[in-house]
Amino acid sequence: MHTVMLDAKIEKTAWKTEDKNWAKQRLQHWKNLSSALRKEGALLPKDVKYYKHYFLTGYIIKDGIEFDFAPTLNAVIFIMFHPDQSAENLLTIYRQYCTVYRKDRCNNSAGYFMREIAGHDFGENGILNGNEELYCQILFGDSKAEFSKLHMAKNDHAFGGYCQKLISFLLDNKSYIHHYQQYLTDFSFYAANQTDYTVAWKVREINFFLRVIAYYELLDSFKDINELHYKRAWILVDKVREKLTEPDLPKALLALWENAQTAEGKQRLVGNIEEDYPSLQILST
Repeated sequence: MHTVMLDAKIEKTAWKTEDKNWAKQRLQHWKNLSSALRKEGALLPKDVKYYKHYFLTGYIIKDGIEFDFAPTLNAVIFIMFHPDQSAENLLTIYRQYCTVYRKDRCNNSAGYFMREIAGHDFGENGILNGNEELYCQILFGDSKAEFSKLHMAKNDHAFGGYCQKLISFLLDNKSYIHHYQQYLTDFSFYAANQTDYTVAWKVREINFFLRVIAYYELLDSFKDINELHYKRAWILVDKVREKLTEPDLPKALLALWENAQTAEGKQRLVGNIEEDYPSLQILST
């Protein structure tokens, strides 16, 4: 019943099914997209069968009869497979989904996005055509009130994972330029209060990340190499530095940040890590 209600709400004018060229291109797009998602495990065979009809026609149900549900039923798929990828339309679909399924914020959708969509390597152009920022805004919100409604905000791995995954974004020219974690800085710092700062691997990753942030003027990995990545990296660095001035930081995190800015902290950054990121050698001179 819920799926029938959602099917009636989703705007379908973006599907130009009577245009043969559009339909042909749409089918080819589906073959490429479903193949990539299936390869990474984001779509199961039953998912592919279920969502193909929606992707090509705009209808979630077929011939007025609700058929077998796909194993993965969440807002990400419905917004991802809609031809109109404008912010207004995607936000509308997300809100419709939340209304129909009586959810305030969709925890399962945000989690699925992180694990199965944004969390995989889909190549240079990604799977969302560079729209990761928009998807993060829709799925995670943009305020502490909205963050608090997501289960993962209470996950003690959230902040450590954020630090770990953005190290390569800041240092490796081959890293994905639209890496979704760069758009979750506010959310991740909100979740930082849940981090257990006595766990060695978490402290190690956070330490590493904070030292990269502290000395990024020296590293500046993409200057005169990749202008867009250069700009995005500095947007992230400036954002993190701003967040680290907020008064409600966990004391353990503040201590790590203060230590990162010392001469000792600078030296502690180097070591075996230089093998993966040669640019770090400059910090030992």
